[in-house]
Amino acid sequence: MTVADAILSGPVGPRFFLGVDPGLSGALGLYDTQGTHHRVIDLPTIQPKSGKRIVDARALADIVGELAFEYDALVAAIENVAGRPRQQGVFHYGLSTGIIHGVLATHCVPYVLIASQVWKGGLRLVRGKDETPAQHKTRSRLKAMQLFPSIADSFKRVQDDGRAEAMLIAFYLSQK
Repeated sequence: MTVADAILSGPVGPRFFLGVDPGLSGALGLYDTQGTHHRVIDLPTIQPKSGKRIVDARALADIVGELAFEYDALVAAIENVAGRPRQQGVFHYGLSTGIIHGVLATHCVPYVLIASQVWKGGLRLVRGKDETPAQHKTRSRLKAMQLFPSIADSFKRVQDDGRAEAMLIAFYLSQK
């Protein structure tokens, strides 16, 4: 049992949940069970001289440090996605995901990994047989707008699907 599992199954659960969509267009979504502190923060990225964009570890550490300080008993969930062999960018995706794990651990934020099929299934967002990827992402954004009307503007653009999914992951974790 992980520390996050122990916290989630304890007599008094946490109030603040952090969902992480680890893609380069991903985000952190802070869900407050009392509804007063919902926030979405895009993952900070850098493009080193060596080439491809990655998550900016230093900037992410600052963000997570502030969140851990500000919000008591914060627990996180990272979407657990595996790259397929020969998939373009899988190394950089894995590097960025590793940075996220390290930053959360450094700031003592307990976290669990949740497969996309699990949290999407729990929120009835599994991709339909005839649904295009774009339609599926739009459904996620609409669900986030419905659940979080106070920050609905954060999900209005097509490219805001990472923000929507981060919030939905946090919400799913709060329901466990």
